[in-house]
Amino acid sequence: MAEPKDKANQGYFSDPQVIAQINMIKAMRSLDPKLEEAYQAFIADDIGGFNAAVETSDFFKNNLETARTRKTAQINQPGAFEQDFQNFASQVKTALSDIQWSPEVEAQVKLSFLSGSNIYDTKANILKADSIGKLDLGDLGGTSLGSITSLQAYANQYWVDGLLSSSYWDTKQKALFAGDITVEGIQKEIRDLSMSYYPAYADQIKANSAMDANGSDAIKGVANWLEVDENVARTKYGSLVNKLTQYVDPTTGKPGVMPGWMKEKLIKSDPDWGKTKNGTETVNKLMNVVANDFFGGVV
Repeated sequence: MAEPKDKANQGYFSDPQVIAQINMIKAMRSLDPKLEEAYQAFIADDIGGFNAAVETSDFFKNNLETARTRKTAQINQPGAFEQDFQNFASQVKTALSDIQWSPEVEAQVKLSFLSGSNIYDTKANILKADSIGKLDLGDLGGTSLGSITSLQAYANQYWVDGLLSSSYWDTKQKALFAGDITVEGIQKEIRDLSMSYYPAYADQIKANSAMDANGSDAIKGVANWLEVDENVARTKYGSLVNKLTQYVDPTTGKPGVMPGWMKEKLIKSDPDWGKTKNGTETVNKLMNVVANDFFGGVV
């Protein structure tokens, strides 16, 4: 394991609990930007930055200790993870002697295992699903897993996927599995969240028009002025796109569509605009004007 450069910080980073955190972070950092931030803070001897990133990371904030350990082992020690899971699944299978075991049921058991649940909670959830007839054909697991995947894509279309944590999806997966909620119910939750974040487009969202369509002008504007692909505009410059689509009229105090001139000004305020062909040409022209005005020549 890498060590901090500052010897004074080695005492903190040598604590067994912190070492366990760092090992988890090393295994999971590619899945959570905050974990990468925590790892870089560790390398830079930044104890405050390390703790702040850990505390705000989705991985540590939304997973119990057991879930964190299991998810880390799944990536870092797949052999040991599989052995532990098979032992867990075997005990659940024994406890569920009246339920027909199937690959789909096992998939739900694995989801429960990764969420940190114990054997008894897992058994209770599956028995609840069976009592309402959800396991008669052994197909609920595959159905709910597929539904979650499609719902995550749905959230992406409404631009709120980044607001929904892994614990949210784990909870909805279990709720679908148990029959406590429907796909349509989760879709409404997603639309309601999208309306709260993009109130200027509330009417369109309420009418099932996704933000991919509602915010297309903002994406095209960023792509045009920063000379990038629209996909890059939506991902790399997501915060800029959000500013464009979350505009509040300063006069009325109400959400609205940002005027075109203001959109252009905001996009051009991004540091990357100065690196574009258009930005470079504009800056050069301004410098020439200044040179002519003050020095009577071209710079």
